[in-house]
Amino acid sequence: MKYNVGDIVQIKSLEWYKNNVITPRRMSETFKFVPDMKNYCGLKFKIIRKNEKLQCYELENTDFYFMDYMFDDIKEIRKTKLKKLYKTL
Repeated sequence: MKYNVGDIVQIKSLEWYKNNVITPRRMSETFKFVPDMKNYCGLKFKIIRKNEKLQCYELENTDFYFMDYMFDDIKEIRKTKLKKLYKTL
């Protein structure tokens, strides 16, 4: 698992989910994006619990379990923000 309790993660955008079909390769990848999760897309949350057995995370103030593939890569987010900042200078 890529993240730890206390890490801040950002849920991928709704557009990403609409454009990418996720097919589970293993039993641990059976958590799928469900329509009610769209309310969390693009938002940041703190990981409050990590379930190693099921390979999923519980996030603060959410009602669902999330997996690694459901999060934007924090490094990529920082790169995008830096590019936008440099363009404004």
